[in-house]
Amino acid sequence: MGCHRRSKHFQTLRGAPRGPIRARWTASFGLRETRKMMRNAMLSSPASTAGTEMSALDRIGEELRTIAASMATKGDMLTHNTAIQDALHAKIAGIRTDVGAQADCIQTLEAAMETQAARNVTMEAALAKQGELLLTMRRSVEDLDNRGRRCNIQVKGVPETDGEENAEELLSGLFRAILQQEAPPCFKFDRAHRAMRPRTLEEGPRDLICCLHSYQLKEAIMRKARGRPTWPYMGTQVALYQDLSPLMLDARRALLPVTTLLRDRGIQYKWGFPFALMIQSQEGWTAACHPDEIPGLLEGPPTPVPDWIRDSMSQRP
Repeated sequence: MGCHRRSKHFQTLRGAPRGPIRARWTASFGLRETRKMMRNAMLSSPASTAGTEMSALDRIGEELRTIAASMATKGDMLTHNTAIQDALHAKIAGIRTDVGAQADCIQTLEAAMETQAARNVTMEAALAKQGELLLTMRRSVEDLDNRGRRCNIQVKGVPETDGEENAEELLSGLFRAILQQEAPPCFKFDRAHRAMRPRTLEEGPRDLICCLHSYQLKEAIMRKARGRPTWPYMGTQVALYQDLSPLMLDARRALLPVTTLLRDRGIQYKWGFPFALMIQSQEGWTAACHPDEIPGLLEGPPTPVPDWIRDSMSQRP
């Protein structure tokens, strides 16, 4: 087809008139034909394209061979898998050993806990028994302390001078004023002194404490003194009290709400020795020696009773 076109064009050229226009047209047509022929030649010749494709395939093949060479073989994978299995087996064996050791430790601890639980039961029983013995001993010591104070009288409010004073003379004058005609010619004291604490202006005069040689004389003074709360003496009012042990004072102070309630209800009560709160009822006098025994003696709504035994033990050495 191309040859047919060329022959037709050449025939046209040969039949064209001569002149400048024909010359220019002939040159232009020849250039276009030359370019077309060169392009057709390049398209019709696959040598250069095939060479380029072959070089690209060679490079790809080389890269594939390199990748294949760097990949692990089946033997390498089996070796690596075996190493992993051996490491896992070693770790699992170590864990089993640790678990077995911990199981033995747990069994030992459980056995020790059972033994300790049995010991705790024994210790609790022994502690309860010791608590009872300690309470009995406490009451005995308290009773001995109060027996040693049974001839004592404690006087509050007697003025204290700056110089030396004679406690026996001060107390003798007070007791004569209380007993009046019943007073003996003289009062015999085993001892008489101020309370053993530092003297301070804020707290007022220290108490006078005396031990009379005669218990009957001491009781006669206290019977008279209970008839009124205070007595005039040396220009002031003084009060007389039975000298009691610190434990009994703590117990009476703790039971102040209970005794106040008893007075409000018109119920008579008194203190017993060793320490006991004695309440009068229709059946007679009933003594309560422990905090748990008092609520059963009180009529009406439940009244909280402080545990003076526990409180005194926790506060005093």
